Amino acid sequence: MDLTSVDSAPEAIGAQALELLGRMIDSPGAIPNDTVVRVPPGGIVEGASTNALATEDDLVLRARELIQLHACDRDYSIDDLAREAGCSRRSLEYRFAEVTGGGIGQQIWKFRMDRAQELLRTTSMTLADVADTCGDVSASHLSVLFKKEMGLTPGQYRKKG
Repeated sequence: MDLTSVDSAPEAIGAQALELLGRMIDSPGAIPNDTVVRVPPGGIVEGASTNALATEDDLVLRARELIQLHACDRDYSIDDLAREAGCSRRSLEYRFAEVTGGGIGQQIWKFRMDRAQELLRTTSMTLADVADTCGDVSASHLSVLFKKEMGLTPGQYRKKG
C-alpha cells in the first residue's frame, strides 16, 4: 500500500541549488559557507494509508481493514465482506456510504489501482501478472481502467517512474 508522505519538492530544491551555485561561481566568497536555504515542502502526497482507517465508526473501520486484506482477491465479494464485518450487505453499504461518501466498490477499485501503481513502479512484472495480482480479469481491462484513471498507459506510467 502506498503510504501518505511529504512531497519534498525536489524540483524546487534543485532550482534553489542551481541558483545558489550560480551566485557562488559569479561572486566567490560572497556566500558564507554556513548558508542555509530552506525550501518548503510541496505539500502532502496522499496515499492509500491516509483514508484507510480514518473513521470512528467501528463497522466501517472493520470493513476498510477487510478491504485492505482482500481487495485483490478476485473471489472475495461484498457479500463476503459484509458477512465478515458482521452485518447485512445493505446495512454495510449504507453505513460505508454515509461515513466515506463513496461506495464499497469504489474503495476496492481504488485500492486495486493503488496496488497496480505500486507494482508498476517497484517491479518488472508483466502487465498480465500485475492485473492478476491486483484481482483484475485481464491485462487489457486493467490497461483501459489505468489509462482512464491516470491519463497514462501502464507502460507510460512505468517509464515515467
